[in-house]
Amino acid sequence: MHAMALSAKRTHLLILVGLCVLLLPIGGGAGAQGRRVSSDLERYLSTLGFSASDLRSAAQGDAAARLLPTQEGRDVAVVGVIGIRTSRAVAIARAIDDPGLIAAGTSQFGVFGDPPSVPDVRTVTFDRSEYRDLRGCHQGDCAFKLSAEEMAAFARDVDWSAPNAKAQADERLRAGLLRLVADYRRRGNAAMPSYSDGDNTVRGADAFAALAGQAREMAAFAPDVLRYLTTYPAAPPTGARNFVYWSESRIGRLRPTLTVNHVVTFVPTSGTAILTKKQLYANHYLEGALDMLAIVDVGTSAGASAKAPNVYVIIMRRFRFDNLPVGFFNVRGRVRSQLIDRTRADLVRTRTAIEKPVANSGGG
Repeated sequence: MHAMALSAKRTHLLILVGLCVLLLPIGGGAGAQGRRVSSDLERYLSTLGFSASDLRSAAQGDAAARLLPTQEGRDVAVVGVIGIRTSRAVAIARAIDDPGLIAAGTSQFGVFGDPPSVPDVRTVTFDRSEYRDLRGCHQGDCAFKLSAEEMAAFARDVDWSAPNAKAQADERLRAGLLRLVADYRRRGNAAMPSYSDGDNTVRGADAFAALAGQAREMAAFAPDVLRYLTTYPAAPPTGARNFVYWSESRIGRLRPTLTVNHVVTFVPTSGTAILTKKQLYANHYLEGALDMLAIVDVGTSAGASAKAPNVYVIIMRRFRFDNLPVGFFNVRGRVRSQLIDRTRADLVRTRTAIEKPVANSGGG
C-alpha cells in the first residue's frame, strides 16, 4: 500500500486541524523598539482585514479571527491573533517545544522515529464502524482516500471472510504509513500519496503546492521555512528541526479521521521562531492542509499597562477539501464559520497553556 491519502466524498466539516505554532520575529526589544514592532504588527494585521476593534480585543487577550480570500471554492483559509502576557522564551517553551499542544483535540497521537519503525504505529487501526467499507472500494465509490491500486489491494489481499479480517486491514494501514514516512524523508513531495476520486486522480503534492502558492500571509512571516516545505528534504534553514506525527481526530458525527503531518520548527536566538505543519496524508475529507502559528515578540514599552501583551500568537491556516457543496445544505458556509470558531478556541487554549504555567511557577 503506497500511502493512503484523504477520504470521503462528502464533507460535513468541522475541522480537524492540529494546532500549529509560527513564532516569527518582526523585531524585538523594549521601549521605543518595542513600540515600533507593535506598530509594524498592527499595520500588517490591518492588511489582512483586522479592524482597530479586533486589534484592541487581541491586545486584551481575546481572540480575533477572520477568513482570508481563496482562489477556489474548495479552499478555506483563516487567520487569528491573540495577545499573551509572557516572555518570548516562555512562549516558545510552552508552545513550540511542547508537542502536547499540537496534540490537543486529538483522540490519539504519535511521533514517527527516524527511521520510522513498527512501534511508532502500533496503536493505529481502522475504526471498527467503517473498516468493512474497504472491501467494496473501487474507483468512483470509496469512503476512503485511496489510489485505485490500493483499493484493489485491500479487496484482493485481505481475506474478508476470516475472523482476523480487521487485523489484516490494520496491518496494511500501518505498513503503508511507515512506507509513506520513510519515502517522504527520502524524496519529499514526490512521495506524497495520490488517490482516485471519481474519474480523477488527485495528487497530494499538487494540493500542497496550490495552498503554499496562495499563502502570501505565511510567506511574509516565514519565507525560508515555507520554501523548505516545498523543497524538503533539500536546503533546510540553519537550525530548523523536523518531526512527523500521526493523529486521529473524532469530531461529532464525522468519520474518525487519521492524518500524518510534517512539522518544522525554526527558533533563532532572537526574533522570529516558527512552527509550521504540512499535511502529508488524511484518510477523509482533506486534500491538503498547511498551518502556521506565530508568536511575535513586541517587548515591553516604557509606561505600558501591566496588562499589555509581551507577545502575540498568530495562527494561519489553509485547507483544501475534497468537496464543499453549497445550496440547500450549505456545507461550505458551515465549514467556514466553524473554522473561525475553532481558530478562536485554539488561540484561547494556546494563551491558557502558555500563561497558566507561568502563573503557577511564579515567573516568566
